Amino acid sequence: MGEEVRPEQLNDDELGRALDDLYDYGADGLFRDLAAHARGEAWPHLAVCPAGCDQFFIRGRVRL
Repeated sequence: MGEEVRPEQLNDDELGRALDDLYDYGADGLFRDLAAHARGEAWPHLAVCPAGCDQFFIRGRVRL
């Protein structure tokens, strides 16, 4: 789905297809990809070493 989707276009069939797609993609892969994207947006200068699909080890200085 995207920003161009209007509320009236959403129904139980669309929701079911979206949930099926999420299931096929896998929770671990979804979390890994979302976390990697968020890390790249927030701290692009840091090196990230995946320590597993549900956690990340961050090496470097974090400036907030």
